Amino acid sequence: MENALERRADSNNNLKGKIMTQKNFELALRFLFPAEGGYSNHKADKGGATNLGVTQGTYNAWLKAKGLPNKDVRQITHDEAVQIYRDNYYTASGADKVTDPKMAIALFDTAVLHGVGGAKGFYNKCGGDLNTFLELREKSYDKICTNDPTQKVFLQGWKNRVANLRKYLAKI
Repeated sequence: MENALERRADSNNNLKGKIMTQKNFELALRFLFPAEGGYSNHKADKGGATNLGVTQGTYNAWLKAKGLPNKDVRQITHDEAVQIYRDNYYTASGADKVTDPKMAIALFDTAVLHGVGGAKGFYNKCGGDLNTFLELREKSYDKICTNDPTQKVFLQGWKNRVANLRKYLAKI
């Protein structure tokens, strides 16, 4: 009987974890979609054509993995973008394993902008401190622009995004 109770407790904890992860993901998307906006194809954006924050290259790779033909990223649906964000960024970054909702959201958003490896790097350096994590992210933008001056056109927008993320997280 004790084993059955332990299994039920483990099952309940896993269910709570899944519910929390889903809630964190939904909160993250509430910030992300307005921040990303719609279609853009800025000449200095190394990602190229982007819609809902998903680049054409990422969309092509996702479609190929699903056995689907390539489509213009302008045709991406909201549901497709959600699936891409969940698999390629939220889960891949480990945000689904982070219990602090604010850190999970910041880790996810950072993975979208800096790639999964970049986000994990900041997370490993921050010692679990959200403010340090966001400071590392902010400082990285100056380095990016120093290394590649063509990216300065995005600097203020990137800094605004971190400031807006801080405001959003303060409300959670």
